[in-house]
Amino acid sequence: MTAGDDWVRRFHAGAVSATAAGTVDIAPGRSGPIRMLGRLLRLPPPAAGLTARLRIVRQAEGTVAHEQWIRAFGASRLVTRLVRAGDRAAERFGPVELRMRCLTAASDVWFTPDGAAVILGGLSVRLPWLVAPQAYAHAWSSGDRAFDVEVSVRIPLLGVLISYRGHFLEAEQ
Repeated sequence: MTAGDDWVRRFHAGAVSATAAGTVDIAPGRSGPIRMLGRLLRLPPPAAGLTARLRIVRQAEGTVAHEQWIRAFGASRLVTRLVRAGDRAAERFGPVELRMRCLTAASDVWFTPDGAAVILGGLSVRLPWLVAPQAYAHAWSSGDRAFDVEVSVRIPLLGVLISYRGHFLEAEQ
């Protein structure tokens, strides 16, 4: 294991805030309804070689990490809140909560689907698997304080909502 490998885990599942900058290729959904949903959600448009920045602001409360993931893709900005406890993570975008498992290895980090819910005030309504959005992410070491990433969010009956692949380097906070 190299220092770069350890950094990939600390960046994605660590205890301190972190920032990275790089480039991404963004692919939108293919169907008309999914593209319309992407526009309504103000997701970034398709692009190749787009400048990108990811900042994760973390605050720990015991064994639970509260994180704000701030993604800038060119002029588009996507901000989500993520709560991590052990290998479980819940990421909120508006009223939708994507539940995931966070698995780490020597030089890789995976986020895999573990359900979804709609949150309305203090009420949480779990979505059936057939309609629950699913987020998949894989980050792996590509050098000292560098990583590559693939992310996709799909809705089972509609298809891929958004996917992107990118290369990032550690950046100043």
